[in-house]
Amino acid sequence: MPTMALLGMVAVAVLPLLANPGQAVAAAAPVVEWAQPFGGEHQDSGSFVLPTPDGGYVAAGGTGSSATTNFDAYLVKAGPGGNLVWQRTYGGSGSDWLVSVDVAQDGGYILGGITTSMDPGDLYLLKTDSDGILEW
Repeated sequence: MPTMALLGMVAVAVLPLLANPGQAVAAAAPVVEWAQPFGGEHQDSGSFVLPTPDGGYVAAGGTGSSATTNFDAYLVKAGPGGNLVWQRTYGGSGSDWLVSVDVAQDGGYILGGITTSMDPGDLYLLKTDSDGILEW
């Protein structure tokens, strides 16, 4: 579903150009409401951001800033103003990355990614509660 929303936004941005080819369309510059870095002192990356029902955001990716030498799956919850609510890492002995997140029916999160901790290149599926605590 989030992918559909993103495609819809892209279509809205492109359609005025298709309706009036050859005519420039003036667009207002986007307004930055807030910008906030998350992570530690080593490489961290985000793959997916999702608005949450409470007006905040959850971002999924990977972190090299955890205690291990490999990448761990990384989930960050930010409040409506971009303030850090919590951050969690998940993973095993190999490298683990999250590439998608969705809100579950119970308010927790369903996370998808890739892991080398079990078998190299396997799908990684996790379920957390609303505070990012791993359920399975």
